Amino acid sequence: MNREISNYYRALTGKELSEELALEALYAAIRNEDIPLIRAYRGNAPTDEDEWEKKKCEDMYPMRFAFREMAHVSVLEALLDIGFTLPSGPDVTPFSGTPEEITTFLMRAKGIGRKEAVSYLLFSSSYYLDVLHKDSYFQIPFRLNPDDVYEPGFISYLNSWIIDFALFLKKEGIERGRQEAFNLGQICRVLVEDDELFEALQVCMSLGIFDEYAKGWMMSRAICHDNEKAFDLLLSRASDDSLCDINSYPRKNMRILEKMFSHEILIPGTDQAFEAFEHFIYRFNSEYDNTEILKRLMHSSYAKRRNDSGNPALLDAAVCNDNFTIDCYPILAPTREDINARNSKGRTVLYYIAKRYPCRIEDLMNAGADPYDVDENGNTVLHIMIAEGKYDVTIDDFKDVAKILPEDILQKRNNEGKTPIDLFAELLTKTNGAE
Repeated sequence: MNREISNYYRALTGKELSEELALEALYAAIRNEDIPLIRAYRGNAPTDEDEWEKKKCEDMYPMRFAFREMAHVSVLEALLDIGFTLPSGPDVTPFSGTPEEITTFLMRAKGIGRKEAVSYLLFSSSYYLDVLHKDSYFQIPFRLNPDDVYEPGFISYLNSWIIDFALFLKKEGIERGRQEAFNLGQICRVLVEDDELFEALQVCMSLGIFDEYAKGWMMSRAICHDNEKAFDLLLSRASDDSLCDINSYPRKNMRILEKMFSHEILIPGTDQAFEAFEHFIYRFNSEYDNTEILKRLMHSSYAKRRNDSGNPALLDAAVCNDNFTIDCYPILAPTREDINARNSKGRTVLYYIAKRYPCRIEDLMNAGADPYDVDENGNTVLHIMIAEGKYDVTIDDFKDVAKILPEDILQKRNNEGKTPIDLFAELLTKTNGAE
């Protein structure tokens, strides 16, 4: 609380104030959660939101302002006491007080029973925790963090609040129907994506407030957000039925992927297992020793799989990954037939290496790629490097690759009758013309 601001406006209490100054004092009182100053408000602005809108008041409706500031529930109670009404939205946030305090407030403000108020709080909490976790425009409560920054200190507060909320829900005996499980799952999404919230996840699991549907849903979140601790906890509590429908894959943590195979969440050779493995190839990072993992997870049928373009799917994924080491290509394409497989344009993976990484051509040839292959337009790998390369090809680039390839490839003509030397000469002419 900024006491100087509160003291300034308190000194004006009892004086005749303009409507503008009275509202200014009220907003300051809401932001500083100064309950006595709120109760001292003597302005004449409409207290009903509809009337407020009709008079086109330029300032934000005070109750909405309180919600935006995530003010404590005592502030909302004080605004109700002086006549302001509960707006249609946004809803009361879970950070406005304890679950018990918010439930009591909702019963009074909305005129509803306790069970309905608890369900309302459950829905509202799942929404706000989700949007806040995405670093949305919703503010962090001013009393918790005046700078409005999403930081570990606030995550610790979330951890504590969710534990209290889990205990509250258990006491209230919430029925775990489909919708309730979904809302609880939304709340737990925050838990499974942050290691800092692991304690709250442990408490929620120990209380048994999640059904099998929610456990499977949460495990999917843990997998795709690489939270191995959450994955292990959920795996130890989930039934086989809840594991069958999991089709999420880790982004970076390959230990999770291995565990998915070892626990038969993924079955080697199946479409789902292949899709997971292909995701792995896209994210393979040469900074880490993933070669052994690659060998363990590779299935003999994967080398024959094609993607939508007709390319060998795993080799295509490997070419698109800047971190994938050429030494691992024989793992993905164990035979010459595999490494020289053609897509619908008659191109092999060698052509895509030429377009993106000409320096790897020699390595791929050593792995079994055929340098004499031509595509449907009669283009050799050298034609492709010059005409479709990702980078501007210099004379040195041309010489370096030409030394790697058999000499007679320099004289090979494509369907337009042009040799690689012809294409390179045209490229130089265009470059010099542009200059």
